[in-house]
Amino acid sequence: MTCTANVRGQSLSASTTFDVFRPTGGIVTYTNSVTVDSNYHLGLSLHFGTASPAEASGILWSNIPPISLPPGVSGRVEWVQIMDLGTNFLWSPYDVLITNRFGYDPPNYPVLESWGGDSPGTKLANFTFIYRNDNFSLWLMFRPSNAGAIPVPLRKLTWGWEGTATNSAGTWTGGGRAWVSPAVDTLVHPTWTKNRASY
Repeated sequence: MTCTANVRGQSLSASTTFDVFRPTGGIVTYTNSVTVDSNYHLGLSLHFGTASPAEASGILWSNIPPISLPPGVSGRVEWVQIMDLGTNFLWSPYDVLITNRFGYDPPNYPVLESWGGDSPGTKLANFTFIYRNDNFSLWLMFRPSNAGAIPVPLRKLTWGWEGTATNSAGTWTGGGRAWVSPAVDTLVHPTWTKNRASY
């Protein structure tokens, strides 16, 4: 920082350097499989994650290693997730329905725990073919305990999944895949213009 002042017609300046510390932390993820069956909270579905055992998430994330705080700083972890793009392609003999969703992912965010997860899926109905593709951005945030403090971004990753399901003579088959990018340090805050609509 540099400070300059005029004193009795003479310009004086002084400079100094401040070391600004920020919390550090990591994100570890675990992923499940993409399947077509009834082991899902909606029943028979194309889904990423299961209802049993113990509602195993399609993706589970955790703050590992835990956030390291500078001396004298306290606060809490927050997670924010944005759906960058979600596509549902539903095909029947008479209709094609394509739905696109994006935006802030309520009502489960921000998550105020050291871990979180997500298990998206599509209930299978009167269609012959279903394709779903979702892409998300996830932020690890830290909110200082000071009054009026706002959460600041520490780490970010992107993840997604896609899958297909085909109905042949009343029998559904299918599967898919998921992907997770490495988490990176970030100073960029999450932004959005709308809330994601559920489907």
